[in-house]
Amino acid sequence: MLEEDFISRGALPLHEAEMLFDLFYKTINQFLWGGIALVHGDLTSVRRSSSILSAAILSVAALHVPGNIDLFNTCYVEFITLVSSSTLNRYHTMDEIRGLTIGAFWLSDLSWKLSGHAVRIATEMNLHQSLQKMLRGQPNHFEGAQLWYLLY
Repeated sequence: MLEEDFISRGALPLHEAEMLFDLFYKTINQFLWGGIALVHGDLTSVRRSSSILSAAILSVAALHVPGNIDLFNTCYVEFITLVSSSTLNRYHTMDEIRGLTIGAFWLSDLSWKLSGHAVRIATEMNLHQSLQKMLRGQPNHFEGAQLWYLLY
């Protein structure tokens, strides 16, 4: 089920969000270590998984749309709001870490803040132990190990 987000609230029309997602998915995503940061193939899947991830993707894509600062500002403000509120959350997901990582890579003014927050969350989720667990025969920790090294 989709949670309420800035698209469902009407702050960003769905057709613009789809256009931005396609731009990110087909081109921009490949620049971030061959696309390993995004495991979803469509906007609906991303929106179901993490508001932070969807806002990060749309912000970064909007940054690459020439001459449309309003589109970027809409997405960026939503991303910042979500990240700010996430600092006090107790439970996080791997897709939140992916969103923070994407933001840290492309949004230079927030890079250190976002990467620091992502590393803190990843450490709380014990992702730093994923490689050892995977090597000890627990293949379900591959995603955690991959995400930890993406942060590193």
